Amino acid sequence: MEQINIINIVWLIVGGLTSMIFLFTLITVLFYKKPTQGQALIRTGLGNTVIVFDKGIYVIPFLHKLDVLDTTIKRIELKLIDKSNLLCKDGKRIDIVATFLLKVNCSKESIEHTLHSIGSEKASNIENVQEIFSPIFLESIHNIAKKFNFETLRDSISEFKNEIVQHIGRDLYGFSLEQCSINYMEKINLTQEMQKHTQSYN
Repeated sequence: MEQINIINIVWLIVGGLTSMIFLFTLITVLFYKKPTQGQALIRTGLGNTVIVFDKGIYVIPFLHKLDVLDTTIKRIELKLIDKSNLLCKDGKRIDIVATFLLKVNCSKESIEHTLHSIGSEKASNIENVQEIFSPIFLESIHNIAKKFNFETLRDSISEFKNEIVQHIGRDLYGFSLEQCSINYMEKINLTQEMQKHTQSYN
C-alpha cells in the first residue's frame, strides 16, 4: 500500500510538472512577442511603457497595446529637374538630384516622440515618410541654394550639403538624418530652356 501511494505521488508530481510546462509553453506562444531585426516593439497599457529592440516581452490582451515600429533606414530621393529646378544666388538655374537617408533613433525618447507625432504605422511606411519629410528637405535645398553662386556651389558640394543638414535641423519627429548626398548637378542652358518652353506653347 505504501509503495502504491509513493507511485501515485510521483505520478501527481510528474503530471503537475507536465501541466506547468504546457501552460508556460502556451502562454509563451500566445503572449510572448519578440522583434525581428530592424524592428522595435512598444508595449503600452498596464504598467510603464516598455520598448525593446533585441529581446521579447509579454503582451496580455485587454491589458496591453503593442505597436511595431520599423527602425530600418528610409531613402528619400528628390529630383529637382526642369520646372522644379533650383535658382542660385546669381540667377542661374540648376538641375539637381539629392538623396536623404533617415531612420528612427533607437532611444526611448525618440521612439515615444515618433509615436506621439506620427504613429508607428506611418513612421514604418516609406510612402508616408516621403510625404512627411520631402517638403522639409525641399524647402531647405531651395533656401540654401539661393545663398550660393553656381560656380561656388559646384566647387563646394560638401559645404552645400552641410548647410542643408543644418537648415533641416534635428526636430524630425524622432528620426535622425543619417546622410545627405548630391547625386547629380548641372547648370541649365537658357537657350535650351527657352526652346523647351517655346515647344510647349506650339
